[in-house]
Amino acid sequence: MIRSPYINIWNPLCKKYQWVRIIYRFQKYGKTVKSNIDGTVTDDCFYVVNASDNNFCPCNKFMVVTEEQIFRVAYYHKFPNWVDKIKIFPEPPLGVKNVYTNKYSGIDALQVYNEAKKNYPRYINFKPPVICELK
Repeated sequence: MIRSPYINIWNPLCKKYQWVRIIYRFQKYGKTVKSNIDGTVTDDCFYVVNASDNNFCPCNKFMVVTEEQIFRVAYYHKFPNWVDKIKIFPEPPLGVKNVYTNKYSGIDALQVYNEAKKNYPRYINFKPPVICELK
């Protein structure tokens, strides 16, 4: 029986929230885990997840996600000092903020994949993500 923790992420390829199983967890290259003043932990990590769980994302079997894409953590495996984020519909304001327009450009799944692939080529041996066009 697989006991990998489930996390609820924002999938920028399918433009939906989904529960996925964590396959690998990597600390971002050159980053350290920081403990904030209020006791929360800032964890700069990559997560390789099974995006095809329950046939949710048929275009991508595996996907690399970052900490900011995680909104909920399964009840039986909480991360240290994790606080669930509020889900915003239709799409959360994640990614890079443009200081001129005050809007977010969104998360680039290909950029996240390329950064993780560059630093961990031995473990990330699946194809780059493709944008799903579900109807």
